[in-house]
Amino acid sequence: GFARSFALEHPALWGGLVVCGADVAPEAGLLDQLAGASEVGLLPERSVRRLVRGAPVSRLPVPEGVVLVTGGTGAIGRAVAEAWKARGARVAVLSRNAEAWTEGIEVVRVDVADAEAVAEALKGLPIGGVVHCAGIGRRQALVDEDPDGVEAVFAAKVEGARVLDALFPDLDFFVCTSSIAAVWGSAGQVAYAAANAALEGIVEQRRSRGQVARVVSFGPVRGGLLDAEGEAWLAARGLVALSTSVAAEALISVDGVVADVAWETFEPLMSARAPNPFFAAYAASAPVLAAAEPRDLLAAVRARAARVLGLDPDALDPRQGFFDAGMDSLTAV
Repeated sequence: GFARSFALEHPALWGGLVVCGADVAPEAGLLDQLAGASEVGLLPERSVRRLVRGAPVSRLPVPEGVVLVTGGTGAIGRAVAEAWKARGARVAVLSRNAEAWTEGIEVVRVDVADAEAVAEALKGLPIGGVVHCAGIGRRQALVDEDPDGVEAVFAAKVEGARVLDALFPDLDFFVCTSSIAAVWGSAGQVAYAAANAALEGIVEQRRSRGQVARVVSFGPVRGGLLDAEGEAWLAARGLVALSTSVAAEALISVDGVVADVAWETFEPLMSARAPNPFFAAYAASAPVLAAAEPRDLLAAVRARAARVLGLDPDALDPRQGFFDAGMDSLTAV
Protein backbone atom coordinates (compact mmCIF):
# COMPACT_ATOMS: atom_id res chain seq x y z
CA GLY A 1 0.00 0.00 0.00
CA PHE A 2 2.77 2.41 0.94
CA ALA A 3 4.79 1.66 -2.19
CA ARG A 4 1.79 1.91 -4.54
CA SER A 5 0.86 5.29 -3.06
CA PHE A 6 4.46 6.48 -3.22
CA ALA A 7 4.48 5.63 -6.93
CA LEU A 8 1.49 7.93 -7.51
CA GLU A 9 2.96 10.77 -5.44
CA HIS A 10 6.45 10.57 -6.93
CA PRO A 11 6.24 8.95 -10.37
CA ALA A 12 9.60 10.39 -11.44
CA LEU A 13 11.33 8.53 -8.59
CA TRP A 14 9.43 5.28 -8.96
CA GLY A 15 11.36 2.27 -10.20
CA GLY A 16 9.04 -0.61 -9.35
CA LEU A 17 7.92 -2.97 -6.60
CA VAL A 18 9.12 -6.54 -6.13
CA VAL A 19 7.04 -8.71 -3.79
CA CYS A 20 8.97 -11.72 -2.54
CA GLY A 21 7.66 -14.80 -0.76
CA ALA A 22 9.15 -15.82 2.57
CA ASP A 23 11.57 -18.30 0.99
CA VAL A 24 12.26 -16.51 -2.27
CA ALA A 25 15.31 -14.32 -2.89
CA PRO A 26 15.47 -11.68 -5.66
CA GLU A 27 17.23 -13.06 -8.69
CA ALA A 28 19.89 -11.51 -10.87
CA GLY A 29 18.60 -9.13 -13.53
CA LEU A 30 15.34 -8.55 -11.69
CA LEU A 31 15.27 -4.83 -12.51
CA ASP A 32 15.24 -5.70 -16.20
CA GLN A 33 12.15 -7.85 -15.58
CA LEU A 34 10.25 -4.82 -14.31
CA ALA A 35 10.12 -3.43 -17.82
CA GLY A 36 6.46 -3.16 -18.75
CA ALA A 37 5.21 -3.80 -15.21
CA SER A 38 5.48 -1.59 -12.14
CA GLU A 39 5.06 -4.56 -9.81
CA VAL A 40 6.40 -8.09 -9.98
CA GLY A 41 5.73 -10.95 -7.56
CA LEU A 42 8.07 -13.85 -6.78
CA LEU A 43 5.74 -16.12 -4.80
CA PRO A 44 7.67 -18.39 -5.63
CA GLU A 45 7.12 -18.21 -9.41
CA ARG A 46 7.32 -14.88 -11.23
CA SER A 47 3.96 -13.19 -11.71
CA VAL A 48 2.53 -9.80 -12.62
CA ARG A 49 -0.27 -8.53 -10.40
CA ARG A 50 -3.57 -7.88 -12.21
CA LEU A 51 -7.10 -6.88 -11.35
CA VAL A 52 -9.58 -9.61 -12.33
CA ARG A 53 -13.27 -10.26 -11.88
CA GLY A 54 -13.90 -12.06 -8.61
CA ALA A 55 -15.67 -15.37 -8.27
CA PRO A 56 -19.08 -15.26 -6.53
CA VAL A 57 -19.14 -16.05 -2.83
CA SER A 58 -22.08 -17.06 -0.66
CA ARG A 59 -23.90 -14.55 1.54
CA LEU A 60 -22.83 -14.77 5.14
CA PRO A 61 -25.25 -16.69 7.36
CA VAL A 62 -26.99 -15.18 10.37
CA PRO A 63 -25.02 -16.66 13.28
CA GLU A 64 -26.51 -18.04 16.46
CA GLY A 65 -24.15 -15.80 18.41
CA VAL A 66 -23.66 -12.04 18.36
CA VAL A 67 -22.49 -10.10 15.31
CA LEU A 68 -19.77 -7.75 16.60
CA VAL A 69 -19.36 -4.58 14.51
CA THR A 70 -16.39 -2.30 15.20
CA GLY A 71 -16.32 1.34 14.19
CA GLY A 72 -19.99 1.84 14.95
CA THR A 73 -19.83 5.63 14.80
CA GLY A 74 -18.67 5.60 11.17
CA ALA A 75 -20.98 5.67 8.17
CA ILE A 76 -20.19 2.11 7.10
CA GLY A 77 -20.21 0.67 10.63
CA ARG A 78 -23.61 2.12 11.40
CA ALA A 79 -25.09 0.83 8.13
CA VAL A 80 -23.60 -2.62 8.73
CA ALA A 81 -25.04 -2.85 12.24
CA GLU A 82 -28.49 -1.87 10.99
CA ALA A 83 -28.27 -4.35 8.10
CA TRP A 84 -27.48 -7.26 10.42
CA LYS A 85 -30.23 -6.20 12.80
CA ALA A 86 -32.68 -6.21 9.87
CA ARG A 87 -31.62 -9.79 9.11
CA GLY A 88 -32.62 -10.81 12.62
CA ALA A 89 -29.16 -11.06 14.14
CA ARG A 90 -28.22 -10.01 17.63
CA VAL A 91 -25.83 -7.10 17.13
CA ALA A 92 -23.22 -5.46 19.36
CA VAL A 93 -21.36 -2.32 18.29
CA LEU A 94 -17.84 -1.82 19.63
CA SER A 95 -16.49 1.72 19.56
CA ARG A 96 -14.47 3.97 21.81
CA ASN A 97 -16.96 6.78 21.21
CA ALA A 98 -20.16 4.79 20.63
CA GLU A 99 -23.37 6.75 20.85
CA ALA A 100 -26.81 5.56 21.86
CA TRP A 101 -28.35 3.19 19.32
CA THR A 102 -31.81 2.13 18.37
CA GLU A 103 -33.42 -0.67 20.32
CA GLY A 104 -31.96 -4.08 19.59
CA ILE A 105 -28.32 -3.05 19.17
CA GLU A 106 -25.97 -3.33 22.13
CA VAL A 107 -23.17 -0.82 22.66
CA VAL A 108 -19.70 -1.72 23.97
CA ARG A 109 -17.57 1.36 24.68
CA VAL A 110 -13.93 0.31 24.40
CA ASP A 111 -10.83 0.95 22.28
CA VAL A 112 -10.58 -1.96 19.83
CA ALA A 113 -6.76 -1.69 19.86
CA ASP A 114 -6.61 -2.36 23.63
CA ALA A 115 -6.46 -6.16 23.84
CA GLU A 116 -7.03 -6.49 27.59
CA ALA A 117 -9.88 -3.97 27.62
CA VAL A 118 -11.62 -5.64 24.68
CA ALA A 119 -11.31 -9.10 26.23
CA GLU A 120 -12.77 -7.83 29.48
CA ALA A 121 -15.58 -5.86 27.84
CA LEU A 122 -16.69 -8.81 25.71
CA LYS A 123 -16.40 -11.43 28.44
CA GLY A 124 -19.52 -13.59 28.42
CA LEU A 125 -20.77 -12.24 25.09
CA PRO A 126 -21.18 -15.14 22.62
CA ILE A 127 -19.56 -13.68 19.51
CA GLY A 128 -20.58 -15.54 16.36
CA GLY A 129 -19.16 -13.20 13.71
CA VAL A 130 -17.02 -10.08 13.44
CA VAL A 131 -17.24 -7.18 10.97
CA HIS A 132 -14.24 -4.92 11.51
CA CYS A 133 -15.03 -1.42 10.22
CA ALA A 134 -12.95 0.63 12.68
CA GLY A 135 -10.34 2.98 11.30
CA ILE A 136 -9.53 6.61 10.61
CA GLY A 137 -8.57 8.28 7.35
CA ARG A 138 -5.66 10.64 6.90
CA ARG A 139 -4.80 12.72 3.87
CA GLN A 140 -1.14 13.62 4.15
CA ALA A 141 1.59 13.66 1.54
CA LEU A 142 4.55 11.43 2.32
CA VAL A 143 6.95 14.37 2.74
CA ASP A 144 4.63 15.82 5.42
CA GLU A 145 3.89 12.55 7.23
CA ASP A 146 5.03 11.97 10.82
CA PRO A 147 5.27 8.90 13.12
CA ASP A 148 2.39 9.96 15.35
CA GLY A 149 0.06 10.29 12.38
CA VAL A 150 1.04 6.89 11.02
CA GLU A 151 0.58 5.29 14.44
CA ALA A 152 -2.90 6.79 14.78
CA VAL A 153 -3.97 5.38 11.41
CA PHE A 154 -2.59 1.93 12.21
CA ALA A 155 -4.07 1.73 15.74
CA ALA A 156 -7.74 0.93 15.16
CA LYS A 157 -7.40 -0.53 11.66
CA VAL A 158 -4.42 -2.88 12.12
CA GLU A 159 -3.95 -3.34 15.85
CA GLY A 160 -7.71 -3.72 16.23
CA ALA A 161 -7.73 -6.49 13.63
CA ARG A 162 -4.87 -8.26 15.41
CA VAL A 163 -6.74 -8.08 18.71
CA LEU A 164 -9.94 -9.50 17.21
CA ASP A 165 -8.05 -12.17 15.27
CA ALA A 166 -6.36 -13.39 18.46
CA LEU A 167 -9.51 -13.27 20.59
CA PHE A 168 -11.82 -15.06 18.15
CA PRO A 169 -10.13 -17.92 16.27
CA ASP A 170 -13.39 -19.82 15.73
CA LEU A 171 -16.20 -17.80 14.17
CA ASP A 172 -18.91 -18.18 11.56
CA PHE A 173 -17.30 -15.24 9.76
CA PHE A 174 -14.56 -12.63 10.14
CA VAL A 175 -14.88 -9.71 7.72
CA CYS A 176 -12.68 -6.61 7.45
CA THR A 177 -13.18 -3.37 5.56
CA SER A 178 -10.18 -2.26 3.53
CA SER A 179 -9.68 0.31 0.79
CA ILE A 180 -8.73 0.52 -2.86
CA ALA A 181 -5.86 2.66 -1.54
CA ALA A 182 -4.21 -0.64 -0.53
CA VAL A 183 -5.06 -2.33 -3.82
CA TRP A 184 -3.74 0.22 -6.32
CA GLY A 185 -2.49 3.12 -4.20
CA SER A 186 -3.76 6.61 -3.44
CA ALA A 187 -1.70 9.79 -3.62
CA GLY A 188 -1.76 11.67 -0.34
CA GLN A 189 -2.78 8.60 1.65
CA VAL A 190 0.42 6.63 2.13
CA ALA A 191 -0.26 5.81 5.80
CA TYR A 192 -3.88 4.88 5.15
CA ALA A 193 -2.92 2.71 2.18
CA ALA A 194 -0.18 0.98 4.17
CA ALA A 195 -2.54 0.31 7.09
CA ASN A 196 -5.15 -1.25 4.84
CA ALA A 197 -2.51 -3.38 3.11
CA ALA A 198 -1.36 -4.60 6.54
CA LEU A 199 -4.97 -5.40 7.40
CA GLU A 200 -5.28 -7.50 4.25
CA GLY A 201 -2.12 -9.33 5.34
CA ILE A 202 -3.80 -10.26 8.63
CA VAL A 203 -6.75 -11.66 6.68
CA GLU A 204 -4.40 -13.74 4.52
CA GLN A 205 -2.61 -15.07 7.61
CA ARG A 206 -5.94 -16.05 9.11
CA ARG A 207 -6.92 -17.88 5.93
CA SER A 208 -3.56 -19.69 5.88
CA ARG A 209 -4.41 -21.11 9.32
CA GLY A 210 -7.66 -22.52 7.97
CA GLN A 211 -9.83 -19.91 9.68
CA VAL A 212 -12.66 -18.06 7.96
CA ALA A 213 -11.83 -14.54 6.81
CA ARG A 214 -12.92 -12.09 4.13
CA VAL A 215 -11.83 -8.58 3.22
CA VAL A 216 -13.75 -6.02 1.15
CA SER A 217 -11.66 -3.21 -0.33
CA PHE A 218 -13.95 -0.25 -0.94
CA GLY A 219 -13.78 2.70 -3.23
CA PRO A 220 -15.05 5.99 -1.76
CA VAL A 221 -18.25 5.64 0.29
CA ARG A 222 -20.73 8.48 0.64
CA GLY A 223 -20.60 9.98 4.12
CA GLY A 224 -17.36 8.14 4.84
CA LEU A 225 -13.87 9.62 5.10
CA LEU A 226 -14.40 12.26 2.39
CA ASP A 227 -16.47 15.41 2.37
CA ALA A 228 -18.63 16.43 -0.60
CA GLU A 229 -15.74 18.32 -2.22
CA GLY A 230 -13.48 15.27 -1.97
CA GLU A 231 -16.17 13.02 -3.44
CA ALA A 232 -16.65 15.41 -6.37
CA TRP A 233 -12.88 15.53 -6.96
CA LEU A 234 -12.71 11.72 -7.17
CA ALA A 235 -15.85 11.50 -9.32
CA ALA A 236 -14.19 13.78 -11.88
CA ARG A 237 -11.37 11.22 -12.03
CA GLY A 238 -13.65 8.24 -12.45
CA LEU A 239 -14.28 7.11 -8.87
CA VAL A 240 -17.90 7.57 -7.79
CA ALA A 241 -18.88 7.30 -4.11
CA LEU A 242 -20.89 4.24 -3.12
CA SER A 243 -23.94 4.43 -0.88
CA THR A 244 -23.64 3.04 2.65
CA SER A 245 -26.39 0.52 1.88
CA VAL A 246 -24.32 -0.91 -0.99
CA ALA A 247 -21.29 -1.08 1.31
CA ALA A 248 -23.26 -2.86 4.03
CA GLU A 249 -24.57 -5.47 1.58
CA ALA A 250 -21.07 -5.97 0.15
CA LEU A 251 -19.79 -6.87 3.60
CA ILE A 252 -22.34 -9.67 3.66
CA SER A 253 -21.97 -10.99 0.12
CA VAL A 254 -18.56 -10.02 -1.33
CA ASP A 255 -14.91 -10.96 -0.88
CA GLY A 256 -12.78 -8.58 -2.94
CA VAL A 257 -12.88 -5.05 -4.37
CA VAL A 258 -16.11 -3.03 -4.48
CA ALA A 259 -15.93 0.31 -6.30
CA ASP A 260 -17.94 2.34 -8.80
CA VAL A 261 -15.36 3.10 -11.48
CA ALA A 262 -15.73 4.89 -14.81
CA TRP A 263 -12.89 2.96 -16.44
CA GLU A 264 -12.73 5.09 -19.56
CA THR A 265 -11.78 8.02 -17.28
CA PHE A 266 -9.88 6.30 -14.47
CA GLU A 267 -7.64 3.81 -16.28
CA PRO A 268 -5.92 6.36 -18.57
CA LEU A 269 -5.07 8.49 -15.51
CA MET A 270 -3.52 5.53 -13.69
CA SER A 271 -1.56 4.57 -16.82
CA ALA A 272 -0.54 8.08 -17.88
CA ARG A 273 3.19 7.63 -17.11
CA ALA A 274 3.51 4.09 -18.45
CA PRO A 275 1.27 1.14 -19.39
CA ASN A 276 -0.19 -0.44 -16.27
CA PRO A 277 -0.94 -4.15 -16.74
CA PHE A 278 -2.71 -4.24 -13.38
CA PHE A 279 -5.77 -2.50 -14.89
CA ALA A 280 -5.43 -3.37 -18.56
CA ALA A 281 -7.37 -6.64 -18.82
CA TYR A 282 -10.18 -5.60 -16.49
CA ALA A 283 -10.65 -2.13 -17.98
CA ALA A 284 -10.72 -3.60 -21.50
CA SER A 285 -13.59 -5.92 -20.52
CA ALA A 286 -15.63 -3.22 -18.75
CA PRO A 287 -18.90 -2.12 -20.39
CA VAL A 288 -18.41 0.58 -23.02
CA LEU A 289 -20.89 3.38 -23.70
CA ALA A 290 -23.05 2.40 -26.65
CA ALA A 291 -26.41 3.64 -27.82
CA ALA A 292 -28.43 2.81 -30.91
CA GLU A 293 -31.29 5.23 -30.42
CA PRO A 294 -31.15 9.02 -29.79
CA ARG A 295 -33.38 8.53 -26.72
CA ASP A 296 -30.92 6.00 -25.29
CA LEU A 297 -27.98 8.25 -26.14
CA LEU A 298 -29.58 11.17 -24.26
CA ALA A 299 -30.10 8.98 -21.19
CA ALA A 300 -26.51 7.70 -21.38
CA VAL A 301 -25.02 11.21 -21.69
CA ARG A 302 -27.15 12.49 -18.79
CA ALA A 303 -26.06 9.54 -16.67
CA ARG A 304 -22.36 10.11 -17.41
CA ALA A 305 -22.58 13.87 -16.84
CA ALA A 306 -24.47 13.36 -13.57
CA ARG A 307 -21.85 10.83 -12.47
CA VAL A 308 -19.04 13.37 -12.94
CA LEU A 309 -21.00 16.18 -11.27
CA GLY A 310 -22.27 14.05 -8.41
CA LEU A 311 -25.92 14.75 -9.28
CA ASP A 312 -29.08 12.76 -9.86
CA PRO A 313 -29.47 12.26 -13.66
CA ASP A 314 -33.11 13.35 -13.42
CA ALA A 315 -31.94 16.71 -12.04
CA LEU A 316 -30.05 17.54 -15.25
CA ASP A 317 -31.98 19.54 -17.85
CA PRO A 318 -30.95 18.18 -21.29
CA ARG A 319 -31.45 21.66 -22.77
CA GLN A 320 -28.92 23.18 -20.33
CA GLY A 321 -25.28 23.66 -21.35
CA PHE A 322 -22.63 21.51 -19.68
CA PHE A 323 -20.87 24.46 -18.09
CA ASP A 324 -24.16 25.89 -16.86
CA ALA A 325 -24.78 22.55 -15.18
CA GLY A 326 -21.54 22.86 -13.21
CA MET A 327 -18.88 21.46 -15.51
CA ASP A 328 -15.49 23.14 -15.61
CA SER A 329 -12.40 22.58 -17.73
CA LEU A 330 -11.04 19.84 -15.45
CA THR A 331 -14.25 17.81 -15.20
CA ALA A 332 -14.78 18.19 -18.95
CA VAL A 333 -11.41 16.51 -19.54
